[in-house]
Amino acid sequence: MSPMAILFTWPVVNCTYRRGNVISFVSRSEEQTKRLGAKLGRLLQAGVLGAAGVDVGRSAALIALGRLDEAEALLRAALLNAPQDARLYKNLGLVTHERGDLDAARDLFERALELAPEWDLPRQNLEGLER
Repeated sequence: MSPMAILFTWPVVNCTYRRGNVISFVSRSEEQTKRLGAKLGRLLQAGVLGAAGVDVGRSAALIALGRLDEAEALLRAALLNAPQDARLYKNLGLVTHERGDLDAARDLFERALELAPEWDLPRQNLEGLER
């Protein structure tokens, strides 16, 4: 598989894959989120994805659906197993931002940048907080 590829696409679900990790997907349907979770689970079992990549993808879907409590619980559990994964902190920052806790969001985006200083997305999230 190429360094970055579209892993799969459904009518309103896009899942992008880069270097062994799901980096993004968009889903607006409960049923499609369930199917996506099942697909990610199969990829994890097959050794195609790492566990943190699956959790990042699932949390992104939950955030997109507005299911912030579930996304937060998933991310906090994932951080226990992968405390150095900047993507988990970034997504948790999105959850706290959606809830209006800008101080917590800032702390989480800054932690993501500490772990992955070359990654622009947490930096962009921080800049968005400053506006």
